[in-house]
Amino acid sequence: MLDRCNHHDLSMLLYSFAKNASYDRNIQQLFESIGNHIVAQRQLDDFTPQELSNIVWAFAKIDYHHKDLFESIGNHIIAQRQLDDFAPQALSNIVWAFAKIDYHHKDLFETVANHIIGHIVLVANYNEQVIAMIIWAFSKSRSFHVELFELLTDHILQRDDLDDFTFISLNNIVWGLNQFTTPPKELMEKVLNAASKHNDLGNLARLAKKMFPDTKEICWDQSCTTCGRHHINDIKLMEVLLQRRLERMYEEQKGMLML
Repeated sequence: MLDRCNHHDLSMLLYSFAKNASYDRNIQQLFESIGNHIVAQRQLDDFTPQELSNIVWAFAKIDYHHKDLFESIGNHIIAQRQLDDFAPQALSNIVWAFAKIDYHHKDLFETVANHIIGHIVLVANYNEQVIAMIIWAFSKSRSFHVELFELLTDHILQRDDLDDFTFISLNNIVWGLNQFTTPPKELMEKVLNAASKHNDLGNLARLAKKMFPDTKEICWDQSCTTCGRHHINDIKLMEVLLQRRLERMYEEQKGMLML
């Protein structure tokens, strides 16, 4: 039956199952069969950039690591040299997928980073999801590309606010940058201001764990009643606490630099 499917059919079949189906053994068998079929019988040149993006995204979404397929697609993208045909969302989906399944394809990430840096003008059109996925993916894969991180950080700082960023995107940005360096105070304040406007104590607590991973005196688990640490159950108090903690963190950092 797979022989009768065209390239678009195969990519959409994977995408649809990954998005809607339950993750059971039959799904993994199906994905393995399609992956084997693509590697053995299809020319990757015949797939569009969006179709390649859908394929790796789908495998990563169900946490299935098809090594031969990912290696083939990663090498194919590198060989293209010019990635102008890849939309920002397609590129972010690709690096996200490789990072999600812990496939550390160093050359692929370097190629994508160089492409983004070489098209700085286009970065202004990246939406919040694309930015967050790229930062998260490069950090998760331990691909700390300094120039890329600085470019995306500057892009975030140039925005008036981050009110259109979801909690997931805010979490991914803060977590990703914290793996690489201490994010600029201005960026952290933008994140905190945007998160506070959502008026969601639980999500704010989860974001706080990303912003201040080494915090010991406060328990962010809202359901915990036994640890003996201080728990925050009021969102306004939480906002004040986070702002004070942010200021203290950068004061401590400033003091260490003076030493």
